[in-house]
Parts: sequence; structure tokens; C-alpha cells
Amino acid sequence: MATTITDIAKYINVSPAMVSRVIHNSGYVSKEKRELIEKTLSELNYVPNKVAQGLKSQKTGMIGHILPRAYPNPFWAGLCQSIDEYADECDYQILRLFTYNDPKRELKQIEEMVARKVDGIIFTSASSKENIQRVVDMGIPTVMVERPLDVMGVDKVLIDYVEASYVATKHLLRLNHKNIGYIGVDTSVNVVESERYNGFQRALMEEKITTDNKYIKFCESYSPQYGFHLMEEMILSDFLPSGIFVASDVLAIGVLQALYKHRIRVPDDISIIGYDNSYADILSPPISSVGLPLKEMGEAAINLILERMKSKTTSVKTLTLHASYVERESVKHNTNQEVESDGT
Repeated sequence: MATTITDIAKYINVSPAMVSRVIHNSGYVSKEKRELIEKTLSELNYVPNKVAQGLKSQKTGMIGHILPRAYPNPFWAGLCQSIDEYADECDYQILRLFTYNDPKRELKQIEEMVARKVDGIIFTSASSKENIQRVVDMGIPTVMVERPLDVMGVDKVLIDYVEASYVATKHLLRLNHKNIGYIGVDTSVNVVESERYNGFQRALMEEKITTDNKYIKFCESYSPQYGFHLMEEMILSDFLPSGIFVASDVLAIGVLQALYKHRIRVPDDISIIGYDNSYADILSPPISSVGLPLKEMGEAAINLILERMKSKTTSVKTLTLHASYVERESVKHNTNQEVESDGT
């Protein structure tokens, strides 16, 4: 049978109320008594009854996390890990459900979260403004992470994607790359893809460089297959860019495969910078990449939920985090303006 507060109190001859104050860190208890109670709690393996605590506080100790899927996207997988680890530190559990980018399924998952009385909900890459607005209207603390929708009363954790792509592209420019290619997801898919491409274009515009459309390739989603196909399209054209910015390490896997197939060397023949720093260090060669602050994102999302639970304020917070450039072995100084491809 589990040890109770009453058992602890009897064992060391103090009141149950005093033991409770130590457990919940509320009210005055002398240093001597506190140390004695804490020692006894440890010795008798006391485990708090979270169900009883929840009934008293009207909290379940559970935070919902709704996102399209956890895999194979390494960004989402890494974000899930950071949320889980920090939630555990805060003594919370995560209930995670997936939408597969279906607004109707998203609504069903929200209804499931509400039925389970979660204390708050984190949305990653949400599908529907109307769905999130329903959650806000119910008074449930809500945070949107990574891809924002225009919903009133929602805290947000964002990444400055424009800055991230800008920094990567400027690095290529500083190394004398003037013809720079871009491979990424179509900018019409969502605001994040648009921001990544805008940062790339902004860096070029500052240098008054216009990139030929044959160096710009878009696809429907992130996969090595798309990266391979788009890179091969570029290879089979008359010329290659001297450098290329790939808007995902997942795409970069396919890009490297295509270059290897056609005997094009990285970085001797073409320089590559990836994005999200997920697989970059295990590729051959290890590629320079834009690293995303996943740990900080997860912690910020949990903290905003907890703050919203404690505070009745109507003010909304938006936290914008910054990516970092991680240098590896896929970029070198350019001595030629274009690299002729043999198309083999």
C-alpha cells in the first residue's frame, strides 16, 4: 500500500498539515522540521497522489500537443522531444495527437483533448483558425508553435525564418558565390516556406544579384526523393550554380545522392548549405546547415502554457527565436562563376 501523508506524520510525530505544507511548499515550516520531513518522505518512498491533487486544484497535470505528425519530419520529432523533456521537468505529461493536415481530424483531436480536460494545448503547424479559436473561446490556455495563424488571444513561439535563410545565403555570397541555387517547398504551401525563400531573396537583392529561374526549384513537401529529382533537373541543364541553399536537410539527402550519381563533388564543384541541422552531421560530406533552437522552442511553449494557467491577463505574448549557422565541410570559396555540367 502506498505511503500517505498521515503515515509520514505519525512516523515522525508531526501534524499531517505540516507534512502537506512541505510537500506543496506552502506556509511556514521550520528548517529543522522541513529537513526531517523531506528525509522521511524519501526514506518511505512517498509518491504524491496526482489524482487527488488534480481534483483539488481542478488541474489534470496534462498538456495537449496537436501536430500533423511526428515523423519523418526531423523538426517535429526534435520539437516533440524538447517539449516532452521540459514538461517532465515541470511535472507535466504530454498528450500528443496527430492531424495529418486534416482540419476535420484536427477538430476531433481538439474534442478529445477537451474531453480529457487537458490544462492547455500546444499547436504545431495548425490547420484551421476556426478550430483554434474554439479552444481559446473555451478558456483553455493555447500556444501556437512555428507556423502562426491569425487568431486572437493566442500566445506564439516563432522562429525568424527570414533571418535564418538570409544568414545562410550571405555566407555563400561572402565566399564569392554569385550564382546561387535554391531548393525548397513551394512558397504557397504556408508562411514558413515563404519566409525561408524571402530570406534567400533578400540576401541576393542586397548584393543586386538576380538569380536565374533555372536555379530555383520548388516541390510539394520535404522528402529525399524530391531533393534528388530537383537536383537532377538542375544537373541536366546547361550549367550548375556554384552554391545552393537547400531549405531542409531532408531534401539535402536527395540532393547529395543526385550529385554523387553525376560525379559532382561537394564542396569542390558545388557548395551546399542545408536547413534545420537534423541530418547534416551524418551526411557525406557533413553539410553546413541552419540550426533551429528546438530546445528553447519546447521550453518556451510549456512556459507560456503554465503562465497562462496562473494568470488571468488578456495580454498575448509572441516569442521570436533565432536560428544559428553551423559550419561543416560542404562550403568553400568559389573561384568560378558557374560550373559546367556534363549531364552524365
